[in-house]
Amino acid sequence: MEKTIKVVMVEPMREPYPAEVENTLEGLQKAVGGYIEAVCLEDNVVLVCN
Repeated sequence: MEKTIKVVMVEPMREPYPAEVENTLEGLQKAVGGYIEAVCLEDNVVLVCN
């Protein structure tokens, strides 16, 4: 398993930007600022949100 994953961060009132986050539950929670919800949009595309 990779230690980090490449993501596109989309935050309120900001332009989307590329980033890397830890590939752990804690890393994903830190990226969204709390609990996470994963929504599968299509093959190989998952929206992880708070």
